[in-house]
Amino acid sequence: MRTFLPEDLSIKNWAQIETYFEDLNTRAIDSVEDLKKWMHDRSELEAVLEENMAWRYIKMNIDTTNPELQKSFQFFVQNISPKIASYAHDLNTKLINSKHLNDLDSAYYFIYLRDIKNAIHLYREEKHSSVY
Repeated sequence: MRTFLPEDLSIKNWAQIETYFEDLNTRAIDSVEDLKKWMHDRSELEAVLEENMAWRYIKMNIDTTNPELQKSFQFFVQNISPKIASYAHDLNTKLINSKHLNDLDSAYYFIYLRDIKNAIHLYREEKHSSVY
């Protein structure tokens, strides 16, 4: 059961989901409970988006004769995914910079937080490296 996104969310354009990213990006986190709720909502958003992309991919490969299914998948890859990546970095940074981060159970969240820190590091490396 979803608590952050509508159950019937249909992703037809970026504007439909951008508001959820903006909510997470601008939401005040005033306690460890707020931080946990923020993390849960972010997880829900990411899961819904991953599932949506996966279903587009599956449908496209089940019916390879339907160009609309291919367009739907390509739309997600070209128009939604790149925007998600930019917000993901901002949200990762917000999480790591939260003054309530140290109030989380470090053993429980260790792997998750390690992965977030690695993603931030890789994003910076990718942004600052240039290939000619």
